Amino acid sequence: MLHAPDDADVLIVKTTIECSETCKTVLIGEDTDLLVLLCFYASHDSFNILFRSGSKKHAGKSFKTWDIHKTQELIGDNVCKMLPFIHAYTGCDSTSKIQGIGKGAALKRFKTDSQMLDYAKVFNAKSGKSEVQKAGENVMTALFGGHENEGLDLLRFRKFARKVAIGTKRVHVHSIQPTPGAVKFLSLRVYYQVQCWTTDVDDMSVFIGYSIWFLTCHPQSVGSISSTSVVQHWTW
Repeated sequence: MLHAPDDADVLIVKTTIECSETCKTVLIGEDTDLLVLLCFYASHDSFNILFRSGSKKHAGKSFKTWDIHKTQELIGDNVCKMLPFIHAYTGCDSTSKIQGIGKGAALKRFKTDSQMLDYAKVFNAKSGKSEVQKAGENVMTALFGGHENEGLDLLRFRKFARKVAIGTKRVHVHSIQPTPGAVKFLSLRVYYQVQCWTTDVDDMSVFIGYSIWFLTCHPQSVGSISSTSVVQHWTW
């Protein structure tokens, strides 16, 4: 029996990877986190790994199964190494989904834009607060069709002005791109989650270190903040 002191997903996936070194292995689960981490951690030299859903959505339908090695080939090694970031940034168990941006569209953008992968690498590395926030804003700007070095403030103004100029209905707040303040907090939370998923640790000391880093950079997470400067743009 194995005990996970924190998030069990990493332990489940690493145990699966160890089993795949000696035989074909099947992991049964429902959490997308598991699929993402399998694609991140699985080695091409291991025996075949299958990830299977544990339930059927409709009677008579077969269980949905992913061949991890084939999935890695389809996505590509470079994108697989950035999957934890892409998954966390576009919404996972611990982060909120971005209004108007689906995981499929985001994944396609990362597969075709090398600059996006460079932004994502900041979240996989040991990066500082300002680096994380800048990379996070660059990703959000690009996902919403912004120009290079445009920034969210200018993008929001440009998109809003266009909606007002050509629209016949009033513009709702939820249809406007997120504020830089909102993206700042999202980026810090995403960085913390990615580090917890991808850092190879044998004890909780490193996780405690990341927790301190997160709370130091994001002190408002333990209290209330004004919504005037940080208008959330997430769906729950």
